[in-house]
Amino acid sequence: MSDKASHQGLLSFPNAENPKRPSSLKLSKPSGTACESDSFTATIQRLEGANQELTAEAEHAQIHSENLLDERQEWEAKYRGIHEELNNSKFLVTQLEKDLSRAHMGIAEAMETLKNHQLPKNKQSCASADV
Repeated sequence: MSDKASHQGLLSFPNAENPKRPSSLKLSKPSGTACESDSFTATIQRLEGANQELTAEAEHAQIHSENLLDERQEWEAKYRGIHEELNNSKFLVTQLEKDLSRAHMGIAEAMETLKNHQLPKNKQSCASADV
């Protein structure tokens, strides 16, 4: 690419990627309306100004990106903590279900034992006869 074509390419750089950028900060005038009084020095100054703005925007974007990364790491840590708590709760529920099942079986055995040792209605127990 020739130097003139390269210079024209820089001057007509589209700014479609950043819709927030004000339209008054264009890098060049629309093609076909270039003014002869527009000097090379003025073009360089416009490009340097645009470069400084882009550098500032890039720094701002970098800071924002780092803040988002920090926030993401915090949320991931919270997620891991909640996930661990959930797993612990599941384990405790399983243990409680096992304990409850054993208690039900023990109660059922105790009731069966009481039922088997229950005296007929017309007989008194030894304890009540001594009274």
